[in-house]
Amino acid sequence: MTELDEPVASQLSEVANKADISVRQVDLAAVVAEGSRRTRNRRKRRQIAATLVVVASVALVVTVPHVWLRQRAQPTPTTSATHHPTKHTGGVSVAQLISGRWSTMPAAPIAPRGGAVVVWTGRELIIWGGSSGAHGSQLHADGAAYDPSTNTWRKLPPSPLGALSDASGVWTGKEMVVFGGYDDESLGAFRVTNDAAAYDPSTNTWRMLPAAPLSPRADAIAFWTGTSVMVLGGRPAVTTSALQSYGDGAAFDPSTEMWQHIAAPIPPHGHPLAWQTAAEAGDQVLAFSVWSKTRSLGSGRFSESGGVDLFAFDPTTNSWQLIPPRSNAVPAPEEALWTGHVLFVRGGYVCPGCLLRIEPEVTDLYDPSLNSWTLISPDPLASSGDLSSVWTGEALFSFNPETEVGTTRPGASSLYDPSTGRWSLLPTAPLGCNAGWPLEWTGRQILIYCPQFGSKGTSPAGLIYTPAKSARVRLPNLLRMTKAAAKRVLSELGLRCHIVVQHHAPAIPPPAGSVIAEQPAAGSVVALGTAVTIVIQG
Repeated sequence: MTELDEPVASQLSEVANKADISVRQVDLAAVVAEGSRRTRNRRKRRQIAATLVVVASVALVVTVPHVWLRQRAQPTPTTSATHHPTKHTGGVSVAQLISGRWSTMPAAPIAPRGGAVVVWTGRELIIWGGSSGAHGSQLHADGAAYDPSTNTWRKLPPSPLGALSDASGVWTGKEMVVFGGYDDESLGAFRVTNDAAAYDPSTNTWRMLPAAPLSPRADAIAFWTGTSVMVLGGRPAVTTSALQSYGDGAAFDPSTEMWQHIAAPIPPHGHPLAWQTAAEAGDQVLAFSVWSKTRSLGSGRFSESGGVDLFAFDPTTNSWQLIPPRSNAVPAPEEALWTGHVLFVRGGYVCPGCLLRIEPEVTDLYDPSLNSWTLISPDPLASSGDLSSVWTGEALFSFNPETEVGTTRPGASSLYDPSTGRWSLLPTAPLGCNAGWPLEWTGRQILIYCPQFGSKGTSPAGLIYTPAKSARVRLPNLLRMTKAAAKRVLSELGLRCHIVVQHHAPAIPPPAGSVIAEQPAAGSVVALGTAVTIVIQG
């Protein structure tokens, strides 16, 4: 083994902690060069690229130079009325979402960065902190707020916190609470903090919060439960085989200005605890631990095994309960989106430049009242394996920030309508993103902070997806288009397509497979979601 093998082995173990795997005979020699150049500035959700990415319930064997991977068996997707998410529409229909358009945010008054806190306040999109530069070593202590109603930015006042990256941020309904993060990311000198502060946009002021009962950490999961800020897990400054992540957490109640420590649950069968994602789900919190164990086989080879444990936390009793496993569960969850009745749970992996291919995205619906999982039909963007999502109250919006695979391009997006069980491809955004930033649904638009690194602050700071204002659309002329082109145009307009094939040949036959008629006729104004019949020459 070379002197770089040990750091790479640690990196393999770190990534393995985020998946359910069985790995045999991993020869590190051929992946040292790839692993040694990985940096730590892609730590947010969807940013766990490393030398090895693996997926749940699979058997994986790596014997360089060949790779074999067996996916889990995919059950037949089903849709059940008992699993349809509760709708909170905000007046925006699925048809309007399908017929939306992309635009860009103006350049922000702060430098492009990664690892920043991003929250939506109900009026502004706030960006604070983060890192840039080589290896993410330049940390930032400034921030800015974007107002979509005026399409303008404003700078935030100085914070009592120092420069931080990969801090956790939550909107409480009144304030943005920031906790933890890296306060030093110099190469070889990582350091974390447990400081916390709150920013109030109504007064444009910051204040320090009482000390949290947690050790310093970064990348903690954080969210608003309705009454308190819950912080869970996180990473130490430097991960080791003995400590890769924290299992405990804390809740901060703004009304009392007090923290309450949350002890880590005890996993079954001695499993390690490694929180991957969590969500407030009514009167409980559902949290997923994606664990793995590493065993050295000697000669630079390692054996990996692991799985997923689901826990429910009751804030009223400050206690955890292990949820029994069920079939069809997502192999290694990365996103959990509460709809008011069920969770959309998504998992997928991307490993640019490494040995394994991109692993497709999987989307399930989890009903906590029944402890049941329903695998829904595949996202048309699933092959990118690196998607970000948001629930609008009517549909699941899916966005591919940076992966290019097959016909899927950076900026591609799709929409899942749970009432029909169907996906629709949406227009592609004018630009991709450097990483999987969170999507924020404002009730009227989807906002994505998406800085273009190397732009020196002159390029767009992000993307905006605006649903169609009108529920009606004018039909274009589809004649002589190919079937695929006509279907794509109708889909982008928010219309459904019914195809009829005509086999008899007219006097002057058009090209086979082209549109020879459409009903309603071109120029007609129809409601979004209308089925348009196109006749194809056979």
